[in-house]
Amino acid sequence: MTASMRDLIVGAGAVGNVMAAMPARAKKTEAALLGKSWSKETVQSVLPILRTEFTPISDVRGTAEYRNGLITSLLEKFFAESSEGRVPRVPNFDEGSLGLAELVPPTKMNRPPAHESAHKHVTGESIYTDDFGARRHMLEVWPVCAPHARAKILKRDASAAKTMPGVTAVLLAEDVPGLNDVGAVRHDEVLLADKEVFYHSQIIALVVGETQEACRNAAAKILVEYEPLSPILKIEDAIAQNSAHYEPNFIRRGDVNGVFEGRDSALR
Repeated sequence: MTASMRDLIVGAGAVGNVMAAMPARAKKTEAALLGKSWSKETVQSVLPILRTEFTPISDVRGTAEYRNGLITSLLEKFFAESSEGRVPRVPNFDEGSLGLAELVPPTKMNRPPAHESAHKHVTGESIYTDDFGARRHMLEVWPVCAPHARAKILKRDASAAKTMPGVTAVLLAEDVPGLNDVGAVRHDEVLLADKEVFYHSQIIALVVGETQEACRNAAAKILVEYEPLSPILKIEDAIAQNSAHYEPNFIRRGDVNGVFEGRDSALR
């Protein structure tokens, strides 16, 4: 006989205001799970309810639709892990209540150490860089991003933006004092594009100013002319156009071609 759930909490932390403005509980989902068995069918039945309980934002990192799907997939992942005996750290429940700890008894093997920031994330107590910045006078930054997935950059003119009130600086590729690249291993990630756009929303310029509003107003004054190009979306197209991130690497030892010569069969 499968035990039923009598006490549980389903919630989402407000990391960067992505899922919600504040940490919140999915109370309708909790109510739908109470008294049910912890099974795949039960989890699938509450997913439509869970999708309606949070209002994530859309930004350059992902759409609200994508993040809604992420919320439900996390519950499915938790079920899969608990079914296999790999249970994340579970808080203590009130004495006498039947919680997940009783459904899948934790052991040293299936209970990893708690994440050092988990408690603060779900309670809203985590301190981020923006929290420190809000306590002192700091400048704001707003990017100017390319509206094309692939394009040639024909012209960039930031002269009007530089004269806008509240603007401290407008940074283009030529303003980078060193290498205009942020590739950690290979130098193949342009910081500020100046000749070609390689992906949608690639940064062309950065506006630095006293307020975000001033930066956004100045960013709207920056003129960038593009020649849109057809994006390369398939492996076959990339091969045909000789488009690769870098030259391929080969590891060879000895006379490889000579070994294959004269063989009746070879696996290549």
